[in-house]
Amino acid sequence: MKLVEALLITLLGMGAVFFGLLLTSLAIHLFGLLLMRRKEKGTSLKKSLNAVKPEIKELPPVEIVAAILTTLELEKKINLSYRTSRFTFKPQKGR
Repeated sequence: MKLVEALLITLLGMGAVFFGLLLTSLAIHLFGLLLMRRKEKGTSLKKSLNAVKPEIKELPPVEIVAAILTTLELEKKINLSYRTSRFTFKPQKGR
């Protein structure tokens, strides 16, 4: 094998690797654009869902809420005792 043939094979190999990396970079960029478009579509869907809010005519009695919370706490202690996180409810503003 002559030096010219060796250089030609080396350059062809380097070109193939460069082309492969270029295609990989292009694919990653296109996947990023695709995910951005999906996210934008999701936010418009969320906005349309937030526009239609159900009316709450009457709040449930305190005893029923206490019973539901007690049941949830017992369920957590029985089935989720291996987790160290806390299960809490955040109070809603304006109520």
